[in-house]
Amino acid sequence: MLLELALGGELFSLLQKKAPLSDKDAMFYVSQVVAIFAFMYSQKVVYRDLKPENLLLDSKGYIKMIDFGFAKILNEKTWTLCGTPEYLAPEIIKNAGHSFEVDWWCTGILTFECLTGVTPFVCEDQMESYRRIIKCQIKYPKSFSKGACEYLDRLLVADPKKRLGCLKGGPADVKKLSWFDGLDWKAQYDKTLPAPHVPSIKSATDDSNFDEFEDEAILQYTKANYKKTDPNFSEFSDNWVGKD
Repeated sequence: MLLELALGGELFSLLQKKAPLSDKDAMFYVSQVVAIFAFMYSQKVVYRDLKPENLLLDSKGYIKMIDFGFAKILNEKTWTLCGTPEYLAPEIIKNAGHSFEVDWWCTGILTFECLTGVTPFVCEDQMESYRRIIKCQIKYPKSFSKGACEYLDRLLVADPKKRLGCLKGGPADVKKLSWFDGLDWKAQYDKTLPAPHVPSIKSATDDSNFDEFEDEAILQYTKANYKKTDPNFSEFSDNWVGKD
């Protein structure tokens, strides 16, 4: 799927440097996710893979959601086990069937991560992390505002039938929560709100806002080709690095 280029880097990288964010800054990013999910909900599309790595920043510092590999048009429940472990909703872990409610659960997890720098149920033991998700017992830091606590209490609900976002009022219920008081939703839609972070982009091909990494598949392909063409090539040599 081809999307417009977003050279501002991942929200994940920004959170690593600046989290925890203030309520105002967290609201700036989360409100865009809420708007995106509201539109997808109207089109009967469930996303199922929300995480900071899948939210890129454009030149203005606004969010662009990517990676729709787990997205699906839904007319009824689905039972596919998919998503990022720390963001999985209880009903996915319990294989109870899930629907659009999972995206609103993930929105709550993302909000918590923006406000603290970590997800609420993180644990070195993945099975213990799943048990914590199912129990859904969250301790909010004392620094959390009353509005943030109320907001998370309505999204991080173990029973999807009681989770805000897919009740009678739909996504509008989420937008009406007091945590969003004062947010100009139209200005956010028009991208006229000032972003808390505007990435530095020097050119149309500047990828400096993204982390560098070596693609293992490309490295293995390069090694295999040098073996064929260079009889003196050593498996433990770095001579092939950076060559055509």
